[in-house]
Amino acid sequence: MPTKLDLLDKALDMSEVELEYLVDGDVDKAEQAATERGDLIRRILSMSDDMSQDQLLDKLTQLRNMQSRLTAEARKLHDQLRIDLTRAKQESKRHSSYGKRTAKSSMSGIGSSGWRA
Repeated sequence: MPTKLDLLDKALDMSEVELEYLVDGDVDKAEQAATERGDLIRRILSMSDDMSQDQLLDKLTQLRNMQSRLTAEARKLHDQLRIDLTRAKQESKRHSSYGKRTAKSSMSGIGSSGWRA
């Protein structure tokens, strides 16, 4: 049976995998990894205490630091998505106004060269 220390190491490994998924932009896999990691941590917390306080503190500190890295990466991904959505919205407006100008000029009989047909 794995010890608390073994499971904490596994949780740290899982957080590294989750971070890789976030860096790659694979949000679905990152979410799945986060869920599995959360389940593992709940399992660890329900176990009897078989390790020293120093070992537990060290592993929990490592997990906290990893959580900070995961949060920072998720924020970067969120910011990039916001920028991409804003850019897409601006492109859509530009294409829409271009279509309106093109439709106006064809209705007035002026071709794309600027001369009347």
